[in-house]
Amino acid sequence: MPWIGLETNSSLSAEAESQLLEQLTERVARALGKPEPIVMARCLQGVRMRVRSTEEPCAYFDVRGIGEPSASQLEALCASLCDLAKQSLGVQGDRCFVVHTSVPRTHWGLDSKMLG
Repeated sequence: MPWIGLETNSSLSAEAESQLLEQLTERVARALGKPEPIVMARCLQGVRMRVRSTEEPCAYFDVRGIGEPSASQLEALCASLCDLAKQSLGVQGDRCFVVHTSVPRTHWGLDSKMLG
């Protein structure tokens, strides 16, 4: 059950945001080898953010999931998300941060019960 949250200081139309959410779930599923229907995504746009001493477009991706992906999966995920940020938000690579956290199955809940 992967989760991806995006925070960005860029702004999108409602249609562009929906397309971005679709791209997020597709890219996370592909990179981590998970079925897309179980990926949850959130986009917070227009957030005040500052990195490298400026408020130019930037993005922060928070990815969480069960299990420990391989180094190559994480590299593919990072490259894919930073590419998406550049294409969709105009964010340069040195202003795009990706964090992955492995969460134990016992710490995930769904449908009123814990998975572990």
